[in-house]
Amino acid sequence: MSTPKPPATCPFAGHSLAVFPANTTSQADTTTAAHTPLAVAGSAQTPPVEHGSLLQFSEDPIACMRRLHRKHGDLAVLQEGGQKLVFVFSPELNRQVLADGDTFQSQFFAVRGSRNSAQRRVTSGLLSQNGTEHRDTRRLLKDVFAKKALPGYHGIICRLTDELTTRWNRESHVDLNGEMVQFMLRMTSALLFGLDDPEFAEKLGRLIDRWTHRNHEVGMGALVSAPQFARGYELLLQQAEELESSIREMFARHRSGNSDGLNILHLLMQATESGGSMTDDQLTGHATLLFAAAHLTTAHTFSWTLFLL
Repeated sequence: MSTPKPPATCPFAGHSLAVFPANTTSQADTTTAAHTPLAVAGSAQTPPVEHGSLLQFSEDPIACMRRLHRKHGDLAVLQEGGQKLVFVFSPELNRQVLADGDTFQSQFFAVRGSRNSAQRRVTSGLLSQNGTEHRDTRRLLKDVFAKKALPGYHGIICRLTDELTTRWNRESHVDLNGEMVQFMLRMTSALLFGLDDPEFAEKLGRLIDRWTHRNHEVGMGALVSAPQFARGYELLLQQAEELESSIREMFARHRSGNSDGLNILHLLMQATESGGSMTDDQLTGHATLLFAAAHLTTAHTFSWTLFLL
């Protein structure tokens, strides 16, 4: 990770920090900088520092951030010993952090594992990239999600939706959120990977969910030394290996012709084979991120939308 040179007005110059944008959840999406040039409304004022356990953030992120925002305003620092977490809450400060890729380095996963580990490979997606690598990957992913590609997904979306609502007609009660999770597991598997296999989709979803929760639990161990983080780290590496094995199985099934219709993985592989530079290790990271990001967040959005309707 590069070490950017901070401006002279930097209120954080010379400090090692992890910056959490205001929309941070327990997934601990972070942007880090060895020196963090973050100014409040163009001033060089020193931000408020609150001394306390960093574990209060990992134990209840929302409550911690609400309290810090209420007490300190748009910029707050939580410090324990030599480690600091910086929280930015205003649109202006979020924009400064998220738009300045030369200064702030994205590190979505706090624990990446060793260089040759499965954990390193499954966390190598877009949100762990910076600079030219991030720009090139964004361009490639933007192409496969372009408007011209959307009509190709119409048939599978309609079919899976019809199957879901037809089953509802025969049942008097349904667990709406559970139905939406299962629906999006199938939809994500079909649209991203061309595999309409409910059993495999559920297995992959379960592996990703378990691995994601373990990342949440262990992530703070990158900043705080505690016994529970050491115990969880070995489990995290083991779960990453199981997840990678399942992702690679999906690649093999796709390449053997056991995939249906247009799908994102096919377009990514096609782009790579026609001159792109994406390796299978990178595909593993992107596939993991896309599946994790697509199915659960969309399922909960559907649940709330239907509830509000």
